[in-house]
Amino acid sequence: MVVAIAGALLNMLIYHLLRNRLGIPLFLDTAMTMTVTFYGGVFWGVLTGALTNLIQQSVFFYGWPYYLYALCNMAVALVTALFIRWFPQELCVGGTEKTLPKSQRQSQRQSLWFQDLMGRAIVLVLLSFALCLAISVLGGLCAVIIYRFNSPSLVPDSVSPEQNFRFALMRRNLSSVLVEIGSRIPVNLLDRLFSSFAGYGLAALLAWGERKAGKRTRRTTNS
Repeated sequence: MVVAIAGALLNMLIYHLLRNRLGIPLFLDTAMTMTVTFYGGVFWGVLTGALTNLIQQSVFFYGWPYYLYALCNMAVALVTALFIRWFPQELCVGGTEKTLPKSQRQSQRQSLWFQDLMGRAIVLVLLSFALCLAISVLGGLCAVIIYRFNSPSLVPDSVSPEQNFRFALMRRNLSSVLVEIGSRIPVNLLDRLFSSFAGYGLAALLAWGERKAGKRTRRTTNS
């Protein structure tokens, strides 16, 4: 539970640091949701995603409909968990490695290490594309529902990253659903790519630290 709360608070911190302090047009408010999912499993990842939006919307209350966006953060954990199930070798952060025969040369080990690295990178890119599509669709549908209760002119954060894309699509007289979904795709392409690699990297770092701590504990016990 502590990990989920810490992940949610870090999601909020990253979001406000990038948007309000640095002015970077990205969200990255799901990076820690992915980290917790990679490291602790789907339950804690979903909980981290839910808490992120529940806490944020409670602190910066814009209206009850905005709690719907918690579904997007929760969906990130579910899609990530699905990819972990499909690609257990590439997305494993537990440190399991293939045992090579002693007769293999160092160059062969390096080649396999490079192949594993490329395999992880490719799967993470695929994961970012899947998240981009899923969150763009879900976020767009949530936005349409929210606009039923709030005039777009009253929506907070009016200078959102996808605002320029939204205006461009509105000029084409597309439906509100297509405008909201389509305007999110360009931003989410980059946002989910950063989030996927950052989330996996942090989870792998946590797993590595846990293994190191376990080895030190065993050495101390044996001595």
